[in-house]
Amino acid sequence: MRTTLTLDADVAALLEKAQASGNKTFKETVNAALRLGLLKMMAAPEARRPFRTRILPTGPRAVADISNTAEILSLVEREDYR
Repeated sequence: MRTTLTLDADVAALLEKAQASGNKTFKETVNAALRLGLLKMMAAPEARRPFRTRILPTGPRAVADISNTAEILSLVEREDYR
């Protein structure tokens, strides 16, 4: 297949560098780069291990019910709540 490509300057420089180091024609270098890039783009993403947070013991709680805002505020403000 014949087609015309307009390459960005940085891409053209990379292709020329790859061509010089591989002793291949420009056509072979472009085809190899496109092949690798397209295969990587179409590949399924790598499976990642789910992140787990370790639970550490924190000792006894200062308040019995953390939903009791008044008790927490009195503890922080050092007031006698009860």
